[in-house]
Amino acid sequence: MLNPGPRNDPQALAGLLARLQVEPLDLDLLRQACELSLALGQPRPAANLARRLARGLPGQASPLFTLGRALHDLGDWPGAANAFTKAVALDPGDGTAQACLARALDRQGRPADALRVALEVLGQDGLTAATLLLLGELFGRLGQPGTARAACARALATEPGAEPHRCLAKAMAALQDFDGALEHHRLALEWEPANATHLGNLGADLLAMGDARAGLPLLERALELEPARLDLAASYLSHSDQDAALSHEQLFRSGTNCVELACPSAPVTAPACDRNPERKLRIGYVSPHFRSHTMMHWLPPLLEARDRERFSAICFAENPLEDEWTRRYRSQTDGWFSTAGQTAQAIAATIAKHKVDILVDLAGPRDGNRLDVFARKPAPVQVAMLGFDRSTGLRTMDWRLTTPLADPPGKADPWSVERIWRLDGCFSYHPPQNAPEAGELPARVRGGLDFGFLGSPAQVGPDFLQAAGRLLRELPEARLHLLVREGAEEAHKAFKLAPLIAAGVDPRRVVFHPRQANQAATLATYQALDIMLDSFPADSATTVCESLWMGVPVLVLDRPEALRHTGRSLMVQVGLDDWVAADLNAWLRIARRWSADLDGLAALRAGLRNRFAASPLGDPAGSMRAIEAAYRGIWQDACRRSQA
Repeated sequence: MLNPGPRNDPQALAGLLARLQVEPLDLDLLRQACELSLALGQPRPAANLARRLARGLPGQASPLFTLGRALHDLGDWPGAANAFTKAVALDPGDGTAQACLARALDRQGRPADALRVALEVLGQDGLTAATLLLLGELFGRLGQPGTARAACARALATEPGAEPHRCLAKAMAALQDFDGALEHHRLALEWEPANATHLGNLGADLLAMGDARAGLPLLERALELEPARLDLAASYLSHSDQDAALSHEQLFRSGTNCVELACPSAPVTAPACDRNPERKLRIGYVSPHFRSHTMMHWLPPLLEARDRERFSAICFAENPLEDEWTRRYRSQTDGWFSTAGQTAQAIAATIAKHKVDILVDLAGPRDGNRLDVFARKPAPVQVAMLGFDRSTGLRTMDWRLTTPLADPPGKADPWSVERIWRLDGCFSYHPPQNAPEAGELPARVRGGLDFGFLGSPAQVGPDFLQAAGRLLRELPEARLHLLVREGAEEAHKAFKLAPLIAAGVDPRRVVFHPRQANQAATLATYQALDIMLDSFPADSATTVCESLWMGVPVLVLDRPEALRHTGRSLMVQVGLDDWVAADLNAWLRIARRWSADLDGLAALRAGLRNRFAASPLGDPAGSMRAIEAAYRGIWQDACRRSQA
């Protein structure tokens, strides 16, 4: 492929094509035009030119290799594999052509053949760095992270640079070596400090650690360089509330701006629909989480507790892999479409074709989101709920569903591009079926209280750790339990311990737990806690509910100036509003009070699961009636507006 240069422009290509009209058999002109078409992202004319070149150079591998590249870029995997096979037959020593053949075989759905060819290529000497990196990416796709790391390491040794470091970091992350991935992302950025991908990768690593103050500025710089990158915009929006220094206005404006640039509105022409406000409605749900995932605690009622006489449910599943939860969801729907890998335009067309009335986003900007589909407005009404607890920043999103306790009227409305509908009720939590018993109160055995937060390490930043340090100073027998990503122990532990050590806390009083392989083991970890500390400034939902189900009450710091009040809303629903503090001093007082009442804490632990099950959080039918009332009200509003 030609390197970008002054002649790699459409005018240069037009000149070459004009000369070919005069000299159609000039093979050098054909080669130049073919390569330049590929360099300019025009694979279809490149393929046509490569076929002409192959006819003019029979028995030569080069034009067939170029044809394979063009067909690969067109998504014609069988055609690409055929062209690469012929090129390899003519030049068996061309490792690059063999690597491209392996990639085409994988794309064609022949992973075993792809792996066989790729391993044969990797055994050759003298491979270029580019070929080794191609193999590294391919081995990663084929579920061979160790081999991917070896290929990328060879590429780095062959030709040091940013791209080998990036690919090596990706392979290390797949091997759960997050410390190594962090280091190679840093090195990639040192090579190319103005590269948006490297900035985004390192920013994501730091955010996963909980270091929003270092990670968010890197994402901001990445978005300045490439504002159209939806992955960067989504990552920024997802994590921006972890920096307590950002005001509501800053959060809103920065989030909205980056989403508007990365995901501009491009409405499709949706078919006309029946605006009868009382008819049966077709509800479409879009999510990458119709599988074993945290959202399995919140999504089942949407399908299993619905009123089938008044609402149809159609799912647009973005998850590429399926499991028993996927099959459970699918069995409860009136329509199921797997959308992974499809373009936004194609998905929007499917939604419009099936006349969805209300399209519901269940992911927000989280990984695997399809905000680009919602930007096309394929349904008359679009709603966001459950997957994200703030404004999506997407102006084609009409409503956001929430609760009055989590989003008090008037507080969040100025900072939301969507209109806010507050349920007459709450969302319900689907408890795990394999949860162990709560067990005995640990403080009764050890003597001091065990506090902790067992949610995502990304939510444990300096503000939380400084408050926890003060708590441990006031209760000298207490300990703190935190989750840490396996493979990231060194960097994560150093980051978490620094504020605690600065507060005078002995690091031996901090207990780190690895992420567990299954849900039952994860829940068993809560048996080590007496009291869970909700995260802040970004609070939790699933972690709070898990903790309560396991008999561990949650101490919530709910500052009045906060935009969201998820932790408080959940504690009120189970009748534990006295566990909610409005400031840090009150938070510490509640902790001290319960440290002096272990009998009361043990009694609360013993009855907390039953209390939760009897609360509105344990009532999926009641929750779904509230959600369906919201759907009906939103649809009636849309009907009125269409007639105005």
